[in-house]
Amino acid sequence: MGYWLELLDWILRDPGKLIRYLVLFVCSVIVIVQLSECFTKLNSPPISTHSYFSLNDTVEMPAVTICREPPYKEDVLNSLSGGICPHPKYITCWNNFPFNDLELDDFFMNSTFDLEETILGEQYGLDGLTKNLEIKSSLHFFMGRCYTLNPKIELKRTTRTSGYSLMLTHHIIPGSTMEMMLEKNPGWHVYIHDHRHEFTELNVKGAARSEYIFAEIDEEIEIKLQSQQFKNIESKETPCSATLSYSDMKCAELCVFDY
Repeated sequence: MGYWLELLDWILRDPGKLIRYLVLFVCSVIVIVQLSECFTKLNSPPISTHSYFSLNDTVEMPAVTICREPPYKEDVLNSLSGGICPHPKYITCWNNFPFNDLELDDFFMNSTFDLEETILGEQYGLDGLTKNLEIKSSLHFFMGRCYTLNPKIELKRTTRTSGYSLMLTHHIIPGSTMEMMLEKNPGWHVYIHDHRHEFTELNVKGAARSEYIFAEIDEEIEIKLQSQQFKNIESKETPCSATLSYSDMKCAELCVFDY
């Protein structure tokens, strides 16, 4: 009983001291809790995601690659093979091939279709002008000669009249006997992909980032795309290439054939 009386007398004599002790105790508890949370985060860092919107004044356009179907001129293949040869993937096409008289580069260039045999005249453009496009050709074994339309400008608006527009031409008449003898329907393979990536016919990882459309003869197609852009975060273990001409799709193709 005497202890509690002395404690009460001490509190009543100096109540401010009690308040200071209480404040010190509460602050100590808060500091201990915060320190424990900090050490927990250091030991097991939390996973955080940052999202933001970047509104651009211009729109970056993709590239468009066009490949004909059938990819080869059958009359040229037949004359060189001495028989029926719809595609050089067949072994019989090479039985009578004049390897000593004709270079393979010349063979593939002569047996595939030129730009004028794929795109009708200058009926192509971006934002209504042909000067806004750069056309590059690439040669592939299965798909023949393909043509890639690369944008030279960025658009400030996305409308039906400001995007890509082109007319294609084909030597096969729909419903003709020649069409009935083909393995596949005649037309054009259209690939839409990033203009920084070179087109490859291999079904590799990079092909997942391209859109594919098959256009038949006498068919009018209007395409609307919604794009999303993702960027890899560079690290010491996974460095990113800063070269503008770098293409992971082309790199994968080289790995298949050269390594």
